[in-house]
Amino acid sequence: MKCNRKLSFAHKSFLFDAGKVNIGPTRAYSVLKEFCGSFENVGASATEFKNFGRDVKARIGEHDADIVIDKFKMKQGITKNSFYFEYKQDVEGHLTGLFWADPIGRKNYSIFGDVLAFDATYRTNRYCHKFIFFSIIL
Repeated sequence: MKCNRKLSFAHKSFLFDAGKVNIGPTRAYSVLKEFCGSFENVGASATEFKNFGRDVKARIGEHDADIVIDKFKMKQGITKNSFYFEYKQDVEGHLTGLFWADPIGRKNYSIFGDVLAFDATYRTNRYCHKFIFFSIIL
């Protein structure tokens, strides 16, 4: 019965992984339909996929920057400080600047010198901030 359907762990994992590569719930539902052969075989509705996406966004809410900082702290610990990052916050605690250099970027810098890249999609992000990626050896 449709009203009793819930997203399984597999559905949620698929949606989460799809989100990592910027595939939204509706498109993810269509992709899963192709894997399963038909919409009936998916085991959930497109609305349930969209609702799950909405719920995840609501849960993250204003904590998206906190999640990134926590992940970077974890990476720094795992890589024994070969992953480097710094961040700045304003007086209200909002993230205003973020710099990071991963081990590969640091190695590339040591071989090739200056590395500077600009994200041409800055107008599409939620905060309308420019994203500038560069790596240095400290």
